[in-house]
Amino acid sequence: MKQYFFLQKMIAFCLCVPSVSFAINPIKESAVISSQMDEPGALTFRPPQGWKIANPEELSPRVKLMVVGTSRSYYPPSINIGTEPYKGSLRDYLRMVKRVNESLGSQWKDLGTIQTQSGKASLSQVDMNTEWGPVRLMHVVMVKNRTVYVVTAGALKEEFSDNYKDFFDAFKSIKLNPDVFELVSDPKERQKLEAEYQKLIRKQDKIAFESEEFQTKHWTPFLSLLDSRFAHLGGDWKEKTIQKIHRDLTTDYE
Repeated sequence: MKQYFFLQKMIAFCLCVPSVSFAINPIKESAVISSQMDEPGALTFRPPQGWKIANPEELSPRVKLMVVGTSRSYYPPSINIGTEPYKGSLRDYLRMVKRVNESLGSQWKDLGTIQTQSGKASLSQVDMNTEWGPVRLMHVVMVKNRTVYVVTAGALKEEFSDNYKDFFDAFKSIKLNPDVFELVSDPKERQKLEAEYQKLIRKQDKIAFESEEFQTKHWTPFLSLLDSRFAHLGGDWKEKTIQKIHRDLTTDYE
């Protein structure tokens, strides 16, 4: 249900593009941007040259980043990144995308897949009527590491072909940073870490960390493992790993 409302808010935000303000300087050629450039698991992409980054303070909490181009009309083309904790399958998520758009009276179409820098991702299209006229959105969706990544490009339907190349160049440049597990270069050590992670995940509960038993039997030994076998990865890596596991353990995915 949370993902259902996430999708509704993402689509609604795409219709608020004309009201957002932007950074003063346009994006330079070959720039790669992300809301969290150096964060493990963060999504990056190469936006169209000359577009501007929307003021992050004006974005929906579900939208991590937005870039906006220019238009002959009041509704400019845009690309945004949304993420949400999610532990289901891509197929199930796309079914939910279809249901959400049908509930809004929009026409949703599955276009298959697109090749990104991090492998194949789902590509779909939405046509909807708005106060600015017919608008077309395209979604690139990836599911990895208990997170769904949704990159949405949108423009007036009559101007969509003018932005087609910019949109697809951006889509093809999408890349996910290595997550905390992938940053462990030794395969055996990575396998050990992932196995211990799976043991913790089986204890998933929003109040797990309030349990003395969980702290004593599971969490404290795991922290000791990080210190004894993964100290060479540094304090920042340890902190990011703890943050990820805390999120995965306590998130309500329903």
